[in-house]
Amino acid sequence: MDLGYYRIENNYPDLNFMLPYKRRKGGTLNDMEKKFNKMLSRMRIVVEHVICRMKKYKIFGLKYRNRLRYYDLMTDIVSGLINMKIIGINI
Repeated sequence: MDLGYYRIENNYPDLNFMLPYKRRKGGTLNDMEKKFNKMLSRMRIVVEHVICRMKKYKIFGLKYRNRLRYYDLMTDIVSGLINMKIIGINI
């Protein structure tokens, strides 16, 4: 998660998540906090790239205009196409 979810632990105490360290007002982060934020951002970028690929298919980027009962099927098809592209199967 990014800092947009700051204070989520108050609403969902049982949720297991990692938030980046936030710079204090007028201060800086120490080396350990910087390393943690860098490691966390490396993991998050993979997810962000997959979300971007899904938005290119317009299933998540725009309003869904088909019958609602087909939504799960369409997301499964798009997810399958993206997974095939990630593992290197050309279609």
